[in-house]
Amino acid sequence: MNTVLDIETIPSDSEYALQEHADYCETKIAPPSNYKKQETIDKWMEENEPALREKHRHSQGLDASTGEIITIGWKCHDDPVTAIGRGNHSEGDLIQNFLDSIDKRKGQSSVLFVGHNVIKFDLPYIWRRAKILGVQVPAYLPPPAELKPWSTNVCDTMIAGIY
Repeated sequence: MNTVLDIETIPSDSEYALQEHADYCETKIAPPSNYKKQETIDKWMEENEPALREKHRHSQGLDASTGEIITIGWKCHDDPVTAIGRGNHSEGDLIQNFLDSIDKRKGQSSVLFVGHNVIKFDLPYIWRRAKILGVQVPAYLPPPAELKPWSTNVCDTMIAGIY
């Protein structure tokens, strides 16, 4: 059963994500080591720190440990496209609804996931967030370490023409 999918993610407001961001900003945002004068250091921090903080915070949405899924969209065979956003759903419910939808349609057939960058992003992100949230991960959703460009259960349009 072919399942085309895409997810949208944002940085999480979880205590862990916010603490990781604070730790990063405190330890990693610093002027070049050749800056010695305090006024030069202060000027660099004033000009660069806000943008670097924002850039790091934004990047947290790309990491399943510090981000969260806000939308999952998918299409199975001839069914209409389904997209669920976080509006009235928890992130765990969002993932569970996606997995339940596949369970209802797959029957005895295997699942072929199709999408752009699904090997490196979408499927590992869904798998990791499911684990973090305590959502049961079905056997047809492969762990990130098993996702390879030559996997028979994935067609990644980002790399499809390469192999």
